[in-house]
Amino acid sequence: MGMVFSAAFSPDGLEVVTAAFDQTAKLWDACTGELLRVFEGHSGMLFSAVFSRDGSRILTACADNTAKLWSTRSAECLGTLEGHSQTVSLVAFSPDGEQAVTSSNDGTTRVWSLATCRCTRILDQHD
Repeated sequence: MGMVFSAAFSPDGLEVVTAAFDQTAKLWDACTGELLRVFEGHSGMLFSAVFSRDGSRILTACADNTAKLWSTRSAECLGTLEGHSQTVSLVAFSPDGEQAVTSSNDGTTRVWSLATCRCTRILDQHD
């Protein structure tokens, strides 16, 4: 049994996504506990996983210095957010679902366009 670092409800409360030491995120039925899908593709432990406001996508944050965007229904990776030089510890969707924000052990927070998976802004180091 591996460590789980993060858990979040889907917007409708019917599913839960978890992020874990085993390099996967998992989607669970919140009522029955049934495992519905496994999101694989990272090469390090996952620290965070969150749903978009409409529940159609999931973002994950990983020790491999990346975040990934996934389809909730198919578990297909829709894009990788690359640019941090250290572990990505947290991810969040913007309210409209068009952008993401990541924070990293490298001291930066980055804002990303999810249409292109490119960084649009770097908020540099908290002192």
